[in-house]
Amino acid sequence: MKRTLLFAFKIFFSVGLLAYLLRSVDLSDVFRHFVDGDHRLFAIAISIYFVVVVLSTARWKVLLDALGGA
Repeated sequence: MKRTLLFAFKIFFSVGLLAYLLRSVDLSDVFRHFVDGDHRLFAIAISIYFVVVVLSTARWKVLLDALGGA
């Protein structure tokens, strides 16, 4: 019961923060900045993020293998 309430609170809090963010930001302005921005930098950022996720996954795999996990 306690875990369910904590999970519900986290969901409620996250939705509240997203609603506040979306209400306080002009999405058409964000879209305009994205279209006018340098897409190469965006692609580099996405690539770096992908590499970080892959390395993090590999690190967890090594840790689980060392502990005898699946």
